[in-house]
Amino acid sequence: MCGAALFAGFPFPGLSEDSIVPTIAEYRFTAGDSTAALPEWAGSVDSEGAEFDTENGYWRAAESLPNGEGKLVIDLDRSLLQQDLALSLTYQSTPDSDFSVQLLDRSGKTVAIDLFQNVVALGKEGQTDTFIVPLRKYPNAEKLAIRRVTGEVRIFGLVLYPVVGEIRSDVQSHAEIASLFGDPLSDNNSLRDALATYPPPNAAIASELEDQLKAIPGAPVIDFGLVKSAAEGVMLNSPQGEAFRGHQLSFFNASADGAITCSEPAWINLYRTEGKSFRLSGEVMLAPESSEDLLIDMPHGFALFLREFDSLHRYNANSVGMRVKRRLLEGEQIQLFARPFVFKPLEPGQWHPFSTEVRPDFISFSLGNQIGMIRGPLATGGANKIVLTPGASLRNLRLLILP
Repeated sequence: MCGAALFAGFPFPGLSEDSIVPTIAEYRFTAGDSTAALPEWAGSVDSEGAEFDTENGYWRAAESLPNGEGKLVIDLDRSLLQQDLALSLTYQSTPDSDFSVQLLDRSGKTVAIDLFQNVVALGKEGQTDTFIVPLRKYPNAEKLAIRRVTGEVRIFGLVLYPVVGEIRSDVQSHAEIASLFGDPLSDNNSLRDALATYPPPNAAIASELEDQLKAIPGAPVIDFGLVKSAAEGVMLNSPQGEAFRGHQLSFFNASADGAITCSEPAWINLYRTEGKSFRLSGEVMLAPESSEDLLIDMPHGFALFLREFDSLHRYNANSVGMRVKRRLLEGEQIQLFARPFVFKPLEPGQWHPFSTEVRPDFISFSLGNQIGMIRGPLATGGANKIVLTPGASLRNLRLLILP
């Protein structure tokens, strides 16, 4: 066991009584230090497989130890510590030194295995000795551990203090503050990210939000009312649906509940939709072995190829958003690729509703609770396909031809 002391920092003249002074826990490994001055959220520090050298004032994990041995553990009271922590380290290393920062639960089992990879190398690269420990991400973590990997590690002291990271506000709050500020938004902005996973709870809120977005320079234009299912349309696997699918379902495997799968990549051409406006909806179960590469046409085993002239000319809606390949977008010809909106990956192995509405002036696409839209004028010629690869499933496919 080794003690520690709290250094409250320097006083600043002119501070009012209600000014915030951060609680700082400083651990020094010298004889005579006491844990009495620590803030209530900071506990004692223990060593496992290494030693405190109080005469020289450091904790030492020797190079002779087997790789992975030597651990410094600090208890944290999470009932009092709700925010992330800044960790500032003073240490001595050798060319072979490597140690990790971990989070453990109350019983000492590992929660976060390696927060910063090689701390020594990362500190040199970032020219810093301070790291942000994401406690809020790990609510069951109650201990901070510094774990030697290789080489000799000497830690002379460390400082911990609470910090506040990004707090994600809801879409409506985002829109309200953006509207208040009135500043133009970058192409990549937090409001756009928030909208990607936002289903409006009712029509009134959707209408209000649409009005707010119109008043914000650079905000994405989304008409939530256009993202609908094709409930009034025909089921593609019904006799009425044969006019739009032909005999293509014979290339798929069908289960008793109507779900279709495939043993090799396959697609359903939607006959009689060329040049027409239509709405397509259904449910998809994404492939369990997934890829999040935005350049792959079917990153999770599912895609809609819309207004496709060939593999180089189409609108591609899939599990990570929309990709426009050499087609019109807002009346301009895309020379190579464009990605007008991006979705966050959804859980594989679960059913997610999807819907698309395809018109000359817009294409909307929703997957799960994520919504995206592109504006025209758009290309209207070409085939429309539902594409599936092994591991993904589809069901309840409905198609509605629109006037």
